[in-house]
Amino acid sequence: MSIIKKEGFMATKKQGSNKKTVKNIPPASIKAPDEKKQTQSSTTSDQPLSADSEKILSALAYPICIIVALILLILSKPQNKIGKFNGYQGLFFGLSWLVIYGVISAFSAIPIIGFIFILIASLVTLAFLVIGILLAVQVYQGKIIKIPVLYDLIPASNRL
Repeated sequence: MSIIKKEGFMATKKQGSNKKTVKNIPPASIKAPDEKKQTQSSTTSDQPLSADSEKILSALAYPICIIVALILLILSKPQNKIGKFNGYQGLFFGLSWLVIYGVISAFSAIPIIGFIFILIASLVTLAFLVIGILLAVQVYQGKIIKIPVLYDLIPASNRL
């Protein structure tokens, strides 16, 4: 059997018989498996974040605070109020930690009692980390947590 290949055309000829099989396959209809995946992903790239990604980022906005919260605010869809809400609240949670830690650390420069403020600053950091992890678990489970003072700072259009 001899096979003759041309672009967009394949013909086979069996030796010893007069039968010819001709298949006309246009080259445009032949796609590699990767091309199909790319066309499918290009249609879903209109959505900045999937629901799972947004849920994970919403949870991580509390223990990792400022960086993840900003990423969530930038990439979250405008109609997704939960993602925006957790982004703002996580951002304000991280900023409040920075302010409290900065004030306590400033007092650590006092010569005689400075070591006490260093200890307090370490305990405050540990407390914020534990609270952030607890908030992350609650948010990942789908609960809406409203931190009293920080909730008032969120813009009215993004409040729940």
